[in-house]
Amino acid sequence: MEKKLFKLLTCICIVIITIQINLICINAGTKKIVIEDIKDISNAQQKVIDGLVYIEAGPVLEALGWNLKWKPTDKVVVCTKGNNLMILKVGSNVVVLNNQEIYLQGEVIIDSDKVLIESQFVARYLGEQVIWNGEDNVVIQSADYKTKISLDGKRNIVILGNGIIANIHQPCQTDTLFSMLDRADSLLENNYPDEALSIYQEMLYEISKDENPDIYLRIMNNIGNAYYMLADRRDREKKLLLAVSSYEEALECYNKQEVEFDYATMLCNLGNAYKGLADISGKKEYLLKSINCYDIALAQSEVPFLDKALLYYNMGIARADNGEGGKAVYNLLRAWCIYQKALKLYTIESRPDIYAEINYNLANIYKIFSTIDRSGTFYEKSITSYNKALKVWTAESYPINYAMVYKCIGDLCKQQYAIDNNVQNLVMAVEAYNESLEFFPLITYPLKYSMIYMEQGNTYMLLKKAESDEQWLKKAMFCYKQALKPFSDE
Repeated sequence: MEKKLFKLLTCICIVIITIQINLICINAGTKKIVIEDIKDISNAQQKVIDGLVYIEAGPVLEALGWNLKWKPTDKVVVCTKGNNLMILKVGSNVVVLNNQEIYLQGEVIIDSDKVLIESQFVARYLGEQVIWNGEDNVVIQSADYKTKISLDGKRNIVILGNGIIANIHQPCQTDTLFSMLDRADSLLENNYPDEALSIYQEMLYEISKDENPDIYLRIMNNIGNAYYMLADRRDREKKLLLAVSSYEEALECYNKQEVEFDYATMLCNLGNAYKGLADISGKKEYLLKSINCYDIALAQSEVPFLDKALLYYNMGIARADNGEGGKAVYNLLRAWCIYQKALKLYTIESRPDIYAEINYNLANIYKIFSTIDRSGTFYEKSITSYNKALKVWTAESYPINYAMVYKCIGDLCKQQYAIDNNVQNLVMAVEAYNESLEFFPLITYPLKYSMIYMEQGNTYMLLKKAESDEQWLKKAMFCYKQALKPFSDE
């Protein structure tokens, strides 16, 4: 019976770090840039589209030393400069610069047969970076040339006298920095990882990891979380590798700096990313790295009890996948004990958010136990706990959590059918998957869309086998075609 336990898919949870930070001072100073032998790009057209300032990519990038190659079939501009590689894809809001994905506010577009890109991106990542000296109001443009500019104290992107594009800004103020952090964290917590990632990446440009290690760690951890969340939407392996890289950078900084930080949480998040890579690649090395991260995290002192429950929960799933049924059950039972005690402290009235999360994790534990104890007791407990989570995670307030619960209910009912052969469980699975699909559209969540339609198709095939009705075969074929859509070139 343990073999069935190893194949189960459950959710691994990440933790967004929003630590309390003491007030700090960030000294940017005034930077004087000397620019010589710059090609004239004053004729490059700038255009405001949907409230964003765009600039013609060709002349600007060539002036900055990039070689451009246009691939009309893919609508991609391949840009090279020495060992640097940049990919611009028309219709995408993601620029790949040296294997780093940079998210733009607007897409790369074609206008009058010219490729346009946000001026802000070119200035921030490719142009000269200039700190505006507000007292002197001067930008040094070349060895013997000074440009007077008029600024109102906000960030400005300009093309200076002889055409060099520059990003001009004031030294970063702490109140602005904390405001940006809070905004990004809020976006991440509300399932907007693209937007959060853009803010975090912008902040990395503003701070120094040596001078501000606590903030840097928080940003890098949550950049990892953003990539982890994006892995559910597209390019799963690539996003998980980026998440691993971000978490490891945060941990490396932690080991070098003496700062107060939630080390166990970072290890838990890194373990989750490795677990995700193990799921899609089948590589045991990733799974072992995941288990090692959880082991080290659990060995830390003073880990909050709910965080410890989450670590035991994640460890149990990883141990199950590694074929260690006994250790899997042991860790899941440890998590279950903590969650049972926690429910006495966190009620739906006092802390509905924690109450929902606890019941969701308990439901997943019961789902696993129902494959060992086939009496149906744990199946009923799992359904009950999912429904308790849904009292908080409504479609209106927590649409993605709501959808994930229904996806899990569908999986549970289909799993139970394999135990009791009750066709009603397949009907309930179909209903649950349909409810979940309402919140995972193809464009935004292609991987979830495909996964759920695949499970839906499998459920219809079971119905066809059970009832010998051809209507189920037609429905299954429709679902399988939908599941293929994210991988179609059409």
